[in-house]
Amino acid sequence: MIFELRTYDLRPGDAQRYTNLFANIGREIIARHLPMAGYYLTETGQLNRLIHLWRYEDLADRTRRRSELYRDADWLRDFIPHGLPLLRSQRNQLWIPAPGTGTTDVKAMRTSVVAPDAALRPILMIESPLFIPGESKGDMLVSLVSLTGAKRYLCLEAFADQTALQERLLALRGGETTTDILQPCAFSPLR
Repeated sequence: MIFELRTYDLRPGDAQRYTNLFANIGREIIARHLPMAGYYLTETGQLNRLIHLWRYEDLADRTRRRSELYRDADWLRDFIPHGLPLLRSQRNQLWIPAPGTGTTDVKAMRTSVVAPDAALRPILMIESPLFIPGESKGDMLVSLVSLTGAKRYLCLEAFADQTALQERLLALRGGETTTDILQPCAFSPLR
């Protein structure tokens, strides 16, 4: 299994506009082709940033699914002309499940759709050159290692308690570890 982490930087003020457009038009179309794992807006770090995570069986599955999306007339007509102008930049990275984390089992991942009225917990995104150290009081949603580029680890942890989130942030300070707090969109499977 591989994951694609896509990062979109939007013009200031356009993050909510893009997210609403995606929720109301793009999500239904893209769901025909791509398996969404997560969809988030940043609350710390680079603002007006959208982070989304897609899950594929392998690179061939990714190529086939993305090709189908780019041939979908609804996507090309109803979403791309309205969503693309709102973006300032795009970046994508490929990741695989970190060994021994349980992420390799698709059924074990918490990817079922959560009830729409469930509380949205803040998500801590941690990126580090070393496996993420320390114990967390958060729920580990996914733990990945880079497939391309330098070896780096990426974890997404959900926190119901702000104090536990703050403790985790304090424990991770320093070195080459970066952290961002993400707000999951209501339609994000991993939250």
